[in-house]
Amino acid sequence: DVTGPAKGYILEAKLEKGRGIVATFISQHGRLAIGDYFVCGATGGRVTSLINSEGKRVTEVGPSIPVQIAGFDQMPEVGEFFEVVSKAAYLTERAV
Repeated sequence: DVTGPAKGYILEAKLEKGRGIVATFISQHGRLAIGDYFVCGATGGRVTSLINSEGKRVTEVGPSIPVQIAGFDQMPEVGEFFEVVSKAAYLTERAV
């Protein structure tokens, strides 16, 4: 399903010089775009950049396409469920 917010899993995560925490993500459903807020296990954030498997910057990605995401608050766990949420839901989650 390509409509709605992205939901999927983290494949790997690392700290990159100049970009901060970067994680490889693959979506099972929905679209992920720059500026989206997300929660991922005990962490979350806002997508600041997306880089596809060819090393090119993209503005959005659909299901089944691996992409590197920057914008995490903390290092996510590999295999963690990732979900795009509204800004209000993100702020509520971070307040807890």
